Amino acid sequence: MAWRIPTQDDLTARLSADEMDAFSSSSGFSPDVADGVLAQAAAFARDAVRSGGRARLSPEDGSIPDGLFRPVLAIAVLDLLNRFSIPPTDARRDAAKAAESYLAEIASGKIVPESYAADDAEEAKGAGPDADDGPPRTLGGGLW
Repeated sequence: MAWRIPTQDDLTARLSADEMDAFSSSSGFSPDVADGVLAQAAAFARDAVRSGGRARLSPEDGSIPDGLFRPVLAIAVLDLLNRFSIPPTDARRDAAKAAESYLAEIASGKIVPESYAADDAEEAKGAGPDADDGPPRTLGGGLW
């Protein structure tokens, strides 16, 4: 897996046709707003990885592992909907809540995401140098 920065294309790919129509008709929606929402969501995920202390961060600000794209985008979509007073569905709220819980588990060290530029197979699987409390849970699944 690679680390990269989430883009507007990643975000818009998650929006429904009705959501896209609502943003298209909004005079306040701009690429800068979408970029800001994505940057905040990626920073939230990077903070969780940093807090967990069991995976190396990419030196590129805003870059996250591919395995965190779905939860980051779930959070970003809900934030974007709320900023433009577009009523989110229960599924959107549930996905964002599950994503936040997932990132909280990463921050606590219970889940170990992919390390940036892992040098060996063990680190590529997410096992950090202090992983003596059993195998870490792997990324994947969830509501997002």
